[in-house]
This record gives sequence, C-alpha cells and structure tokens, in this order.
Amino acid sequence: MQDSPPWIEFQSGVLPYRRTAEGVAYLLVTSRNRGRWVIPKGSLEPDLSALESARKEAYEEAGVRGHIRPEPLGRYLHQRLGIPSLVQVFLMEVTECLDEWPEQAWRERRWMPVPDAQARVPEEGLRRLMARAEAWILDRP
Repeated sequence: MQDSPPWIEFQSGVLPYRRTAEGVAYLLVTSRNRGRWVIPKGSLEPDLSALESARKEAYEEAGVRGHIRPEPLGRYLHQRLGIPSLVQVFLMEVTECLDEWPEQAWRERRWMPVPDAQARVPEEGLRRLMARAEAWILDRP
C-alpha cells in the first residue's frame, strides 16, 4: 500500500461469516450516515496493525468476535465522503454475537446469504471479494 497516492485513506475491515445449512452467510451492518449496507471497517489506527484495527471495527460496529484469517482476503476501493479509500479486508469466522456493542444505537446488523449480501453492497470490488471468500470457505471442512 506504500505506492499509493497520498490522498488515499487506508482502512481495514472484516467480512464476518458463518456456515449455515444453506451455505455461507455474511454479516453486514448499516453505515452511520446513509444507512447503506457495508462491512465493519474503519480508518487504520496508528497504534494498531491492519488486522487489529479490523478486529476492533468488528466489535464496535457489529458486536461480533471470532477467528480472523491472518492473511488479508484482498482490497477494494471505496468512496468515503468524497475521499477515495483503499480497504484491506480480513475474513472473520464469527464465534460470538454480542447482545450489546458500542455502535448498536446507530447501526443495524443482519445476516444474509451470499447472493443477498452481494446485491446490497455498492462496491464491485467488495462483491468480488465476497465471491472469493465464499469459494474459500466452502472449500474448507
């Protein structure tokens, strides 16, 4: 990410998932400003690694904890308040959904089958990452 222009904001986030009888489901949350469906993500914090920052966003925005794959799933471009952001995404298998979390008053969270989740997110790059993640998850016991 060091070769990127200085006007790009760097973010990290997680794609929370669980296995269901029907396949894979992703957990999406609504954005605070516009109510769009997004993954839990946020700006990189100077004292945290990208993975640690993503874990923190999962807890604060979605109230979930779980196992995060240490290798990033990939990255996608996103516009945030008119500023381009490059979001590094980690895959999280959710092991705990909390009843209370820091941003629950401002966000809705919802489990969705992969096709529904892909249809609700606006970024093509994120939709591609969702497809890649589903193939990886289904290929694992």
